[in-house]
Amino acid sequence: SRWSEHVAGLLAAPNGRFTSPRQGKNDDQAHPPIHPTKPAPRDGFDDQRKTRLYEYIARRFLGCVSPDAKGAETTVRAKVGDEIFATKGLVVIDQGYLAVFTYEKWSEKDMPRLEVGQ
Repeated sequence: SRWSEHVAGLLAAPNGRFTSPRQGKNDDQAHPPIHPTKPAPRDGFDDQRKTRLYEYIARRFLGCVSPDAKGAETTVRAKVGDEIFATKGLVVIDQGYLAVFTYEKWSEKDMPRLEVGQ
């Protein structure tokens, strides 16, 4: 399935990346978080809205039991002739939950890992 590789990584013994969901900041005591209770039909849903809703719920749940994403802000300065150019961006070190919960982005300016003198 779409997420089988991610789930296998969460459950891999002995060093699986599964993490228990964290308590949120607010608890309204109304109900537990929404989560999938059974797999989607093999033939898919009869309505694209149902498909999109199920996918969002499943991805959100998998993101909640995935490790945090890790990144670092990087500043790059380059001198070309007499001109100095500078930019900032985010280097994603470990995608963590972002690998499966693709609805959230950390930054509009992703940067590759760079080495001094590169």
